[in-house]
Amino acid sequence: MLWSLSRGEPLAKRVTFQDGEWIMITPKGYFTASEGGGKNLNVRIGNQVYGMDNFFEQFYRPDVVAEMLQTGESDATVLARIGEKERVNLTQAVKQPPSVRIVSPKAGESFDKDEVDVQVHAVDQGGGVDEIRLYHNGKVVGTDTRDLKVTAKAPSNGLTKGYRVRLVEGANVFRAVALSTDRIESNPDELTIQLKAVGKAATLHLLLVGINEYKNSTLNLNYALPDAQGMLTFFTGAASNLFKEVRRHELYDKAATKEAILATLQDLRASAPQDVVVIYMAGHGDSLENVWYFIPWEVATPEREGVIKTQGISSVELKEEIAKIGAQKVLVLIDACKSGAAMVAFAGRGVEDRKALAQLARSTGVHVMAASTKDQLASEVKDLGHGVFTYTLLEGLNGKADGSPEDGRVTVRELLSYVDSRLPELSEKYKQQAQYPVVDSRGQDFPLATVR
Repeated sequence: MLWSLSRGEPLAKRVTFQDGEWIMITPKGYFTASEGGGKNLNVRIGNQVYGMDNFFEQFYRPDVVAEMLQTGESDATVLARIGEKERVNLTQAVKQPPSVRIVSPKAGESFDKDEVDVQVHAVDQGGGVDEIRLYHNGKVVGTDTRDLKVTAKAPSNGLTKGYRVRLVEGANVFRAVALSTDRIESNPDELTIQLKAVGKAATLHLLLVGINEYKNSTLNLNYALPDAQGMLTFFTGAASNLFKEVRRHELYDKAATKEAILATLQDLRASAPQDVVVIYMAGHGDSLENVWYFIPWEVATPEREGVIKTQGISSVELKEEIAKIGAQKVLVLIDACKSGAAMVAFAGRGVEDRKALAQLARSTGVHVMAASTKDQLASEVKDLGHGVFTYTLLEGLNGKADGSPEDGRVTVRELLSYVDSRLPELSEKYKQQAQYPVVDSRGQDFPLATVR
């Protein structure tokens, strides 16, 4: 337990588990945690038990916890200072979330055709039903999550949602959850069905965004463009081993506008379920009100909040577009420095990146890794020829991330684990300050490269 000596009251309690995961929680229930830490601490509401991950959207607040530890203030004081409404204790603040069940198909069924209708039923347990989500092999299905319909034969508080889903060869795992009006997540319902079909070869889709030269030249960077091109060189050279083809979408400098980036993401909706999508974005970024923004080429005054909100690409917009991508295997890599001008207005907001980017991964069921830094040049090292983040990524892809040398492959989870441990060491060596990436891995594991 951590205490405030000035107030004589507890600040937060940190719990470390045997598997190395951890969670830190304040008296009101706000928490920050390692990637798997929220699964190890439970909360009882009525007769139901929920993991802390169920309370992610409302109570995962690394920014509040960090501010409390820095100032010694209570969570209520921190919230009042940043203009947010105080909540009562977590167990008193929320009503019980819905129960949810996958009605059809039935667990264990086998299919010969690659399309199936999935029906999910949710029942209000006191907190309402605001959204139903369905995940297929870890990736969210569809985004029309507000279209809930009352089931004619069900009780008056029963709601259903239907999905048309394209299956992949072999096992297809479905996981459904429902969220209350307080955005508290239900416990999941899961089942597995099989598709008896010949597997289709996968295509690799690359979306590469790199901005060295902005419309406002004071925002210019040195390595965003060569970093993106370095990723392109690697993946086009490695494609023949794992993928039938590589489809590349390159948006550099003045071509990297908000309109062009969003349009290219929309093109990826046509990717097949078995395909792999890698999205790499290098440039400036910033956070406002727990929303992260990528700053495209045309943003000239990122120190103005209104400009960022209208011209930037928000994590909410990214979430909506990524959810519509047809491929189940999606990796999002972001190397986004804080712009010098924006830091005048938004100094100290770096912790907010963590919630916004973790929410992007959690809600879509994809893998996200980001290296977001406050110093404009913190990720750029002349000796390496790349930013530290991308240099570490390429190290891992070229074989150093291979955790199982006998299989000769680097999987997405092996890569994320390697960068997570290697990046702080390398950045401290070259910049005298450790840089810690934001990592949230929610999708299924899959190979990205073969070790030559």
